[in-house]
Amino acid sequence: MDSLLPFMLEDSRAARSLPYHFRNAYGVAALPYLEKAVAEAKSEATRREAKKELNILKTRTNVEQDESTVPSKGAPSASSDVR
Repeated sequence: MDSLLPFMLEDSRAARSLPYHFRNAYGVAALPYLEKAVAEAKSEATRREAKKELNILKTRTNVEQDESTVPSKGAPSASSDVR
């Protein structure tokens, strides 16, 4: 990712598509790179795409965390008193 970041930050038409590929290929590991693109990309379109991909990644990560904390059906919850 370090070698691709300069291409995402430059002002080119190709830079606009890189935020999607960063999120799709690297998942949560792409967060700091997408945040840097939002702050430092020369192209407004690239900053907009990076922000969109950050929102998707953060929403998806929050949903996954929420699902992992919900007990499965039939399983006793932590608050149930089993004796």
